[in-house]
Amino acid sequence: MVSMEGEVVELQPAVAVTESIEVWLAALVAAMRSTLAALLGSVARMAEPFAAAPSQVLQLFHAIRFTERWVGLLSLGQMLC
Repeated sequence: MVSMEGEVVELQPAVAVTESIEVWLAALVAAMRSTLAALLGSVARMAEPFAAAPSQVLQLFHAIRFTERWVGLLSLGQMLC
C-alpha cells in the first residue's frame, strides 16, 4: 500500500490476486484495515513513532488521543481554555 506522500506499508497479510474482482477487493480492504489497525496499536508503544510510523497512522493516533482526553475532561465537567 502506498500513500499519497509516498510512504510504503506492506500489507499484513499479503493479498493474493484472484479471478473474482469482488473477492480480491474484499480481501484487499480487509488486509488494509487489519494492517492499519495493527500499526495504530503499535504507535502507542513506540518511543519514537515519528520515524517509524506512516503519517496517516500518526494523524489517526493523535486524533483519537485528543478526543479521549477531551471526553475525559468533559465527563469531569472541566474544560481547558
